[in-house]
Order: sequence, then structure tokens, then C-alpha cells
Amino acid sequence: MNNRFTVVVCDDNKESRDEIKKYVSNFFSSKKAEYEIKEYTSGDELIGSLKEEKNQINLVFLDIEMPGINGLEVKNILCDDEKVERIVFVSNHINVMQDAFGMKVMGFVVKPITVDSINKWLTHVYNVYSQAVRVDFGNNRVRATEISYIQADGNYTKIALNDGTVSDLMHVSIINWIDELGDSFVRCHKSFLVNMDYILKIKYKELVLTNGVVLPVGRKYYNELKDDYSKYLVNNIKGRLGWGE
Repeated sequence: MNNRFTVVVCDDNKESRDEIKKYVSNFFSSKKAEYEIKEYTSGDELIGSLKEEKNQINLVFLDIEMPGINGLEVKNILCDDEKVERIVFVSNHINVMQDAFGMKVMGFVVKPITVDSINKWLTHVYNVYSQAVRVDFGNNRVRATEISYIQADGNYTKIALNDGTVSDLMHVSIINWIDELGDSFVRCHKSFLVNMDYILKIKYKELVLTNGVVLPVGRKYYNELKDDYSKYLVNNIKGRLGWGE
């Protein structure tokens, strides 16, 4: 598993790509953090690369107006790809902002690009990444943000990552996980703890995750689950808009 923070820059304008890459490099160099930048000149090139990509993509800086498939169409594909975590649009076209929003879209950088506008989103996403709880997963350690749910079997549990990988049973109770993991996790059933980052929809007796997995919802947990998820969505929107900063 890759422990480097991965940034993708997708823009048909070389000057814009170079500028973003420079700001990204300076940001991570100042933090002495491991990182990787991948650049693409078109949406088609980026989408084509996803089939071979094995690691998480932590942040995508995405232009809107490009030859071939445009940024809005690319966004829809990226939002369905479990390897992609967050997207920030970079464009002159603020009139399409309403169409640009999506589950993974953090916000907008309006051209001309400035170091402050890039650093704002790098700081927001990197802080979440660097402060995330790490847990043992086989011979590796993974971020809590990569976990989609935890399933209990008596006093044992297993971890399911968002990419579909599932751990062996470990002698850790679901109560212990509730204490260890962050506020993004909520109990939806006596045997399931779910990461709200990956909830797509909640029904009365089940919920659906972004990767298509369906989990049961216990009757006694339903109201608290709905309340916690509503608060989570509001807080996420505030964060994207920069409220409270």
C-alpha cells in the first residue's frame, strides 16, 4: 500500500499544470512529507490511466474545459472510482459551479491560479490525511479513512476497506473500535460500524455504500444514524465553503 500523498493535475494548459505542480511541490517540501504528482493533459488520458492505478489518489486538481471529455464528465467518472478521494476544480468558468458539485468535490480554484488558492485545499485535505488514525491491517497499517465498515462476530471483528479488501478476524471488539476511530464512524447495527464518508443512501432497514455494498440497519440504531449522518453532511458542506476558518 502506498503511503505517499498522491496529487493528480489534469489540465490541457501546460502553464497551468506547471504552476499547480510547483505549488504542490513547495507545499509538501515545506512539510518534509512524501508525495507524488501525476499530470494529465486531458480527461481521456486521466480516465484511461485509472484502469492501471493501484494506489489511492488523495486529491485531483481538475480543469473543466478540455479537448475530448470535459471536466464535468470526468468528475462523474471519478466520483464512481473508489481510488479517488477528493476533487477540486480549476477553471475560469465559475458559471458552471452548480453542475460541478459532487460527492467528492471539495470546491473551486478560479484562474488565474495563486499559491494561496492551491494551498487552501492542499492544507484542508492533507490535514485530514495526516491526522487520520492508522490501524493494523494484515502486515500493513491503513488510515481509518480507507475503512468503509467494521463487522463484528462476537468479541472478534473484521475490517472492510473501501476497495473491497477484507481483513481476517481479529480479537478486537466493536466497542473498542468505536473508542479508537473518529467521529466519521457510526453504529448502524449491533454488528456493524460504518464510515459515513462512504454512505450513499440510508433506508429504514439497510444502507448502501458508494462501492455498492449493502449493510443492515438495526431498528434501535436508525434514528441516531440519520441524525449523525445529517450533522456529518452539514459539517462537510461548511468545510468545503470555508466556514469557520
